[in-house]
Amino acid sequence: MKIFARTIGLVFFVSAVPFVHGQAVDHTQDEQMIRKSTVAYQNAFNQGDAVALAALWAPDGEYIDQTATLINGREEIQQAFTSFFVNNKGQKININIDKIGFPLDELAFELGSTVVTGPDGQSRTTNYSANYAKRNGVWMLLSVHELPPKAPSNYGKLKDLDWLQGNWTTRDPTSGKPDATVIAVSCYWSANQNFLIREFSCVTDGKISNLGTQRIGWHAPSKSIRSWSFDFKGGVVTGSWKPNGKDWIINTREALNNGQELTAVERLSIGKQGEQIWELTDQMIGDQAFPNKTYTFRQQN
Repeated sequence: MKIFARTIGLVFFVSAVPFVHGQAVDHTQDEQMIRKSTVAYQNAFNQGDAVALAALWAPDGEYIDQTATLINGREEIQQAFTSFFVNNKGQKININIDKIGFPLDELAFELGSTVVTGPDGQSRTTNYSANYAKRNGVWMLLSVHELPPKAPSNYGKLKDLDWLQGNWTTRDPTSGKPDATVIAVSCYWSANQNFLIREFSCVTDGKISNLGTQRIGWHAPSKSIRSWSFDFKGGVVTGSWKPNGKDWIINTREALNNGQELTAVERLSIGKQGEQIWELTDQMIGDQAFPNKTYTFRQQN
């Protein structure tokens, strides 16, 4: 069952601590009892004792794993643990409590994480929440919820490019006309900060001349930052990013929609006023070279 293969956890949602006549209720002894129950949970799991584990739940307790599978009632919980221990011999659990609180005198929540380690030494960590009910003076597990795993993020490898965020504009430096091509870029993080997304548009003489999207992300096989750009003309640009002091050097290859390939070297730097300075050099299509350009993007409010 995926429930137990991922790890076992324990709690509920955080609420305010009750007050009586303006004073916080002292739950020190209650917290000690809950911590002892958690230790008993850990010990029973490590001994493969499904009966002792299930006894920590209230008769109407429930367990929900990361896939939202529900096990309802102490009897079903015991059966699930029994099956788990038969199919996963030697698994050991370590429970780390982050917080215990008391929304009501006879209701408590616990937040924390578990680490389950197999005989091969490999371990899995799961965050959990659980809630307890105090019945006849005994704190019993009312529900246990394994929290969904956090998706991996490459933010740590991309954070030096965080300053690219925002809305930026520039004009084509090769034209002195007031209606010269205007380039606008909007940059933001994707979900879980695995990519920086740059939406760009070009307007010439008041009409859209190009639109596209670029993703900047971590390329694990090459252990480097790469970018992939696509425009509405059918062009595809790949870029390989390398830091050069505070600047970035990007080697690009653009597959044009006519079958030709344009290569270039770009230098990205931060100006004295916080502007983005893009220097475009070494542009080549076959043996044909093109003039260098420098674009200065300024952030818009």
